[in-house]
Amino acid sequence: MIIFVPFASDYLTDHQPHGEGLICFSLLNGLAERGHKIFAFSPKVDIKKKSDNLYVYTTGIRMPLDSLNYFFHSCYSNILFKNLLKKHKFDLVWRMNPFGSHCPIPPLTQGLPLALGPFYYEWPNRQATKSKRSPISLGDLLRPFSLLGFKNTFAKTDILFSATEGQARELSKKFIIEKSYSLPLIIEPPSLCPQKSFEALKPIFVGNFLENKRPLLFCEVVKELQKRGFSCEGQMCGDGPEFEKVKGYILENKLNITLHGRVSNSEVMKRLDESNILINTSFGEPYGRNNVEAMSKGLVVFCHNSGGPKDFISSERNGVLVEDFSSSAFVDALVANRDNFEEMSKNAYESSLNWSAEKVLSHLEHHLKAVIS
Repeated sequence: MIIFVPFASDYLTDHQPHGEGLICFSLLNGLAERGHKIFAFSPKVDIKKKSDNLYVYTTGIRMPLDSLNYFFHSCYSNILFKNLLKKHKFDLVWRMNPFGSHCPIPPLTQGLPLALGPFYYEWPNRQATKSKRSPISLGDLLRPFSLLGFKNTFAKTDILFSATEGQARELSKKFIIEKSYSLPLIIEPPSLCPQKSFEALKPIFVGNFLENKRPLLFCEVVKELQKRGFSCEGQMCGDGPEFEKVKGYILENKLNITLHGRVSNSEVMKRLDESNILINTSFGEPYGRNNVEAMSKGLVVFCHNSGGPKDFISSERNGVLVEDFSSSAFVDALVANRDNFEEMSKNAYESSLNWSAEKVLSHLEHHLKAVIS
C-alpha cells in the first residue's frame, strides 16, 4: 500500500513525551516497516529513527494566531498531496486524530478511500488545552467553519478507527459509518510479566502538569497514605503550569515525592520499572498512554471511571476505577484492593499483550487492505 497522511498529529515524534505524536508515529512507522510506503505531513516533527519507507513533511511555519494554524496546515497538506500524486500512485488517504476544530478543511482524496482516526475521548470541551483569553476570540468566530469542515470530512469517510471498542461503536452510530473498528495504541510488553513487590507503595504520576490532570491530587494521595502509616515513595514525571504549585505543596508537607520534570518516553519507562502503582488523577482522560505503558510493566493502575480507561480497565481485575475525585477516595480504593495487587499486576500485564505491535499492526493492515480492495 501507498498511503498519504495529510495530518499525522500536531507533533510527530518517536521519543518526546507527546502522547498523540508517539501513538501516530508507532502506527505509521510500524506500517512502513511492514513494507508499505507512507507519506505523512505534521506541523511539528522530532524523530530520531524511522523506517526508510516513512516520508515525513513539515512546513516549519506557525501562524501568528493559533486559530489559523489548522486552516493553513490543511491547505498546505492538500497542495502537498497534489504534488506527490505526480510521482506516486496512492491507494489510500488517512487523516489521523481529527479533533473537531482541528479539521476545518476536508482532506483531498482524489477519489481514493479515506480513513479517519484513531479517535480518543476528548477532554470535556477540550478545556485542558485551552488558554484563558477574552470572551470573544478569532477561534470562536472560526469554529462554525471548522466544525463544518469536520462534518464534511466524516461525510466522505470510508473507514473509521477509534482507540477503544466502546468509542468505535459510539461513533459508528453517531455518524452512520459501517466500517468502524478499534485501534489501540502500540505498546511492547516485556517477554515475561514483571515481578512487582508491594510491601512498600511506590506510586507514580506521569503527565503534563495541567489543571485537568490534577497533579496536586496525586500529592494529596501520597500525603494521605503517609498519614495512614504506609511506607510510600512517590515519583512524578511531567511539567507544566501547575509545576511550581506542586513543588511548593511537596516541600510544605514534607512529602516523599521525587519530581523528575519533563523527561523522554524512554526515561518514563525506566521510572515505571521502579514503581508499582500508577495513580492517574485526570478527569475524562482521552485514552491515557501512561495507563497502558504502566500496565505492560505490571503496575496496578488507579484512575477515574471516565474517558478511555473505563473501556479497557476492568475494575478490580486489571486495575481500579475510582468514582470520586478526592484523596480519600483514591486511598480507600487502594487500601480495599491491596490484598489483590499481585493478581491485578499479572492481569494488567496479560491485558497489555493485546497491544503488541504485531497484533495491532496486523489488525490495522487487514482493515486498510479490505477498504482499498
